[in-house]
Amino acid sequence: EDKMNLRRLGEFIMFCLNTHEEFPIGRVFERGTFQAITRMDWCLLRRDFDEIDFNDPTIFAKMLGIYKVMCREHESDMGMIQNFENYLSSTEASPPDALREAYTIAMVEEQIQQLQIDNELDKIKRHLPQIQAAIKKVLIEKMQANFAPLHAIAVGMKRARFNSKKNFAEIQSMQPAELDALLQGRVSKEDIVQGRLVFNNIRADVQTWLKNWINRADEKKLEKFLFAVTGSRSMGNNERILVVQNGALIFHTCSRTIDLNCAEIPSEDALVRKFDQALESIDRWPGFNVR
Repeated sequence: EDKMNLRRLGEFIMFCLNTHEEFPIGRVFERGTFQAITRMDWCLLRRDFDEIDFNDPTIFAKMLGIYKVMCREHESDMGMIQNFENYLSSTEASPPDALREAYTIAMVEEQIQQLQIDNELDKIKRHLPQIQAAIKKVLIEKMQANFAPLHAIAVGMKRARFNSKKNFAEIQSMQPAELDALLQGRVSKEDIVQGRLVFNNIRADVQTWLKNWINRADEKKLEKFLFAVTGSRSMGNNERILVVQNGALIFHTCSRTIDLNCAEIPSEDALVRKFDQALESIDRWPGFNVR
């Protein structure tokens, strides 16, 4: 059932990528997702995931390469992968601490427990091939846990009938960052400030203060702001935010419009308070100040 739902998710992704107008879904997937989808070759996608032999040296090397790219933005994951690679390339001449670390990782496997090594260096060296086989099994299980849902999504994308603008082969030829932006939209402060804001009858100083507020916002606050204005935590390539002089501060998600009363904003501090309080109010009472 989970596999079928993930494949339907893949079909929905293809629908979003093939609509006549841009349909960004917001920040749902990590960037590593697109690294995997654009790198899974058709040979892998023709098979059921359970039929993929991760112990095959060619497949193992290919999937490990993709896994490393997926984890590139997570320092702890990259450290873990590097350690596993070091353990798999260890020899009897490797430093004792490294050999004992490898043994500790392999201890989760029952077959290693049965060897009764008890962290003794001579026994670790004697059973190093078995220890490395156990470490490889642990690494494969970690990769399988990450790849299984992504494989199902990619299969759903490949089989989807929504391909009038972009078929799956074209999507796989895209750069991961390009696919990420096309599906999930953009959330760049510079992009918003320099080209996405359209002001209608708003004082020049208020315009500057709003841009300053956006530039100082952290990623979480920026996503809240975009969600309040657009209903999504990112923006499509051609979307604009209209800021108009029109009463109290209200966000209109349908028209991507912000109502402002410049008379109520005599200073930059006043603007900061208004926008910060508005976003806090939305957190407490969804729908407050949003139309």
